Amino acid sequence: MISRGCPPATNRLLLPLAALGTVTAVVLLKARFGRAVRRIINTVDSIQPTEEEVASSILHQSSPQTTPPLLPSQVEDYIQESDERPVVAGAERKVHWAKNSRHQKTRYAVVFLHGWGACRQECRPVPERIATAIGANLYCHRLPGHGRRHKRGRLGGGGPDGETLVDEAHPRALMESAMDALRVGLAIGDEVILLGMSTGGVLATWLATLPSVRPYIAGLVLISPAYALGHPLYPVLKHSFASLRLLPGSFGRRVRSFLIKAVIGNTKASPALSAEHQRYNSLVYPTEAILNLLDVLWTLETIEFGNIDVPTIVFGNPDDHVTNFRVKATNAFLRFGEVPKALHCVTNSEHPHVIASEILSPSTVDEIADAATLFVKAHIVRDTEHTAAAALVRDQLPPPTKLLKTGRTRSVPTGMGSFASFSSLKDLTRPFEVG
Repeated sequence: MISRGCPPATNRLLLPLAALGTVTAVVLLKARFGRAVRRIINTVDSIQPTEEEVASSILHQSSPQTTPPLLPSQVEDYIQESDERPVVAGAERKVHWAKNSRHQKTRYAVVFLHGWGACRQECRPVPERIATAIGANLYCHRLPGHGRRHKRGRLGGGGPDGETLVDEAHPRALMESAMDALRVGLAIGDEVILLGMSTGGVLATWLATLPSVRPYIAGLVLISPAYALGHPLYPVLKHSFASLRLLPGSFGRRVRSFLIKAVIGNTKASPALSAEHQRYNSLVYPTEAILNLLDVLWTLETIEFGNIDVPTIVFGNPDDHVTNFRVKATNAFLRFGEVPKALHCVTNSEHPHVIASEILSPSTVDEIADAATLFVKAHIVRDTEHTAAAALVRDQLPPPTKLLKTGRTRSVPTGMGSFASFSSLKDLTRPFEVG
């Protein structure tokens, strides 16, 4: 007798193929109606805070419900982590006061925003070295859902609780959290130098384009900014799952959750590269969490890079497989405003994405910390005590790095952003990684 049903192995194959076919069909439709679809999605399911909300939250303007100003003496109490929602020791929010400036503002404050699944340990000690070099207070932020201690019965992995990336790291919460980090920065410094790694680099870039807060941002230091993820399926996934936000309420959330599990699997797991890497990074988490990241990156694709009018230095490795540094980051760099800017390529880091870390890339920490410090002193710090130093170090900066070409990726102008091309089955089956 011939069985009418498909073998189990065939069913397991058809499910991801059907899911992939669905999302591909959506992308093809959006290729023609991209801009209109984006406007509809941003109207129906708005994620990005309005300019009025930014001014009210950070600058205490424009609303009777305005958040009161935060004073330096209040900062430590304000960032104190709650005992009810415990955080891994070392991942908590923390302010480092400059020498002899405890509870006092410095001319500049450095604010560090970490990447997806990480915490303030990700780029240690680069933020500390930059802040110390210019005598600035430093604030290291913790994004929602990151660095949480495990609860009994939750998804394991030996590090922070990955399920909180689903529960707490909602797209709007991530953007509001970046705004809150800037608020703390302005409580401990007259002007803020934003230092962002990966997803934190995108959030820092977005903050620097906001009209109400731009005058208070002195400069940007961006490390492997995640303007796009490096996996070849990323263009398909981001646009498709953005479109599914048009489905109503819980039904839309269930559909999105089902499809991303069908395409990627139920769990995202990365190997621990060291004990500290495991201790401070969410290496195991439900793939649903990636939807939060996709929504943020999709929303911020419309950043007006030309509005970046502060000195900016960008670091990255052309072999970065987590983010698309070769095309997206370099294209963004070229579109930044007519300001002092530098693109610094690092090619010898132990980890191609986390390139400024004692934990994962110790050999390139000095190179990045020194280059960033030189740039900050030459182009950002304007105190009279640093004027002579700035004049000396400006000539020490390396010449602009030539943009590297690649045969695998290309930029295609569309209404929905840039696409990365791929040429082999190996590319398609490469593990999906996020930054």
